Amino acid sequence: MERIKQALARAREERLRTSGVETPSTTSGSRGTGEILYTRSRSADAPKDLLREQRVVSAFENGEFTDAYKILSTQVLHKLQDNRWNALAVTSPNAGEGKTLTAINLAISLAKEVTYTVLLVDADLRDPSVHRYFGLQPELGLSDYLLHDAPLADLLIHPAGIPRFVILPGGKPLAIRPRCSARPR
Repeated sequence: MERIKQALARAREERLRTSGVETPSTTSGSRGTGEILYTRSRSADAPKDLLREQRVVSAFENGEFTDAYKILSTQVLHKLQDNRWNALAVTSPNAGEGKTLTAINLAISLAKEVTYTVLLVDADLRDPSVHRYFGLQPELGLSDYLLHDAPLADLLIHPAGIPRFVILPGGKPLAIRPRCSARPR
């Protein structure tokens, strides 16, 4: 049975490799319990002082706020598993309500709970800001993927020191205009 699992894993890695999407490998065994080595994603330092200043509390081990995100991530993980979902969106109707900070802390907390990589996508195309919380200056992002077919594997960033966590930055801000407009009668 173990040989079948290994063959399926190799086939999956090969299929993803030929499609241009990164498959992280692990340093210990075939079960994926070791440290993930990102072979295509760019690794970047995420200074602890900046993370603390930006209130990215899930990047640290202890604290009441860290525990609150652990509880939230456990509840979210159970809901995702119960419904066989693999994606989650954090949204709200207004700016300044804490979506980005909540998404970042929840994603890091989820990455600490699971044995596979968590991808945080900054889908705010008007004002992408996830990269600023980590002190990153991405050259490309989601907008480049959508508009210019930039290879996805070239856009991903792994903040060093946060295992199993990868960011897809938003890229250059886009001026998005509404498609419909009310016509005067």
